[in-house]
Amino acid sequence: MDGGLAHNRVKRIVQDSRGFLWFCTADGLSRFDGAHFTNYRVEDGLPAPSINDLLETADGVYWVATNTVGVVRLDLVGDPRSRRRLVGRHRWRPVPPARSRA
Repeated sequence: MDGGLAHNRVKRIVQDSRGFLWFCTADGLSRFDGAHFTNYRVEDGLPAPSINDLLETADGVYWVATNTVGVVRLDLVGDPRSRRRLVGRHRWRPVPPARSRA
């Protein structure tokens, strides 16, 4: 969808502390700044296409829930390119599975 959302199936909409609206879609994550969409897809470094949810922590870290690889961390703080696109696969960090307390 040129100039708009990454996909027309929106699963969740979240507003972050900077006022951006984030759209979790079936084919990526879209950020709306009030005038323009910035889309993040697998080819931009997103680890999975289907995004279910997004949560921002107090220190500016985003946690993204995917359908296939679980929860991943995205840290955009201090990256000059964060206003336009992801910085690469190394910025998405999978959350290790919880250890059982057997």
